[in-house]
Amino acid sequence: MTRPGPGREWSGWNPSGAGEPLRHRYAILEAPSALGHVPEHLGVQRAPGVLLEAGLADGLDARRAGCLAAHGHSGVPDPKTKVMNPQPLHDYSILLADQIAAILDNGEFPVVLGGDCSLLLGAMLALRRRGRYGVLYIDGDADFYQPEVNPLRGAASASDFAFATGRGPDIVCDLEGRRPLVRDGDVAVLACRDAADRQRRRARWLSRGQRLAAGQPDKPRIGRHWRQTGRPSVPNKRCAS
Repeated sequence: MTRPGPGREWSGWNPSGAGEPLRHRYAILEAPSALGHVPEHLGVQRAPGVLLEAGLADGLDARRAGCLAAHGHSGVPDPKTKVMNPQPLHDYSILLADQIAAILDNGEFPVVLGGDCSLLLGAMLALRRRGRYGVLYIDGDADFYQPEVNPLRGAASASDFAFATGRGPDIVCDLEGRRPLVRDGDVAVLACRDAADRQRRRARWLSRGQRLAAGQPDKPRIGRHWRQTGRPSVPNKRCAS
């Protein structure tokens, strides 16, 4: 894949899976959700508006593809699953996947704007519907706590990566019967600093995934994955500071 040139278009990955490279522009989808966060973190849903007000769409020369509002937030974990907002998360992820699919079908590169880590579920569902894809997950925390050891009272923002790899209750892990949304061997984790805490809480970890040191991405290994599978990784929206 080449970097964007004049006109802010990408040349490379064909999201339709047709084999021919596409040239397409960015399309920004606003996802102002806080469903994956505890009440103390409410405010993350303002992230799309703040970024757009700062000129992101103009800077990318991107089409504004719409805004998908989220509803049903509760700060009380579900007693059965130990997950906060499991049904709203399930429903929102499917709607988000539908919106991303429409952008891909239009031959555009989706840029999903939000401050909620659980947006990963809808983004990966959109790709899982199309086949097998990978994730390059860039975050100071790996967000890999299963509900029984979640340090944020069941908030999906601490568990979304675990859910995407199928570790958790069906309602958030088996979306449309497609569990897992991404295989362990198709992920790489960059810059996470919470390994000691995960071990202390006895959180399960990836069976075959790659953990890359902060500031030292294993470009050859990621490149080999791309060449072998023909599919690029999909970065998470957050970067570690």
